Amino acid sequence: MRDQAREKERPYLRRPRNNWPCMTTSNLKRKEAWLVYKNDTSRRGIIPERRVLTSDFGNEVLGQVIARHRWETFVATPRVAYVEIVKEFYSNIHDNLENPEHPQYRRVYMRGQYILFSPLTILRYYGLDNMETDIFEAANTNPDEVVISICQGIDYWPNGSSTLDYKSLLPQVRTLDKMVSANLLPTTHTSTVTMEHARLLHWLQTKILNIGNYIFGNVWHIRNNQRCLAFLSFITGFVNCTVLTSPMRSPQ
Repeated sequence: MRDQAREKERPYLRRPRNNWPCMTTSNLKRKEAWLVYKNDTSRRGIIPERRVLTSDFGNEVLGQVIARHRWETFVATPRVAYVEIVKEFYSNIHDNLENPEHPQYRRVYMRGQYILFSPLTILRYYGLDNMETDIFEAANTNPDEVVISICQGIDYWPNGSSTLDYKSLLPQVRTLDKMVSANLLPTTHTSTVTMEHARLLHWLQTKILNIGNYIFGNVWHIRNNQRCLAFLSFITGFVNCTVLTSPMRSPQ
């Protein structure tokens, strides 16, 4: 009953069927991957993407950000997401994903073959591989400068606090925050804004974010930390597109 209620509430979440068989040990390339699935990813919560309503595009800041980044497809209605496929994907990410010297550098085993998973393949998936982007240096941004650009009524980062109150955001930034929380920096904590989140909101208003680098980095971070699994629709669509269009690959 719980699964049925979840599918009714979020109709794009699905259990694998037809050409997406359920998880089996054969879908996990290494013994370690099976243990990761059994003891870790199969038990994690999920944060599905959420649609950004077309009516929100009237917001000046959000509309400018979407148009400047060509994110119309990215923020559209989420595609169907198969949760077991997502858990399989995270389980199969190798410890050496970011080691250029390793055979599984930026490769993930999915459904009988290795697929290329990198910032560039993510950009290609969204048709954004020919865009000029800025180098994301939000960590170097002064917190007080961030507050001035996204908040109302305060002009400095609260002393001793690691978050901002969501209500302190400018009205136009709140709409942008909904898109970020839903699709770019997934979170279930919507009453507060972390430093990372605030710096991203500040950055997006004037710069072009490399969405490939950002999603890749977040997936890698989620895999290595006890966080809810995110980017469900993206991973399902990316795997489906890549597996169906790529020849069989294996590490050399």
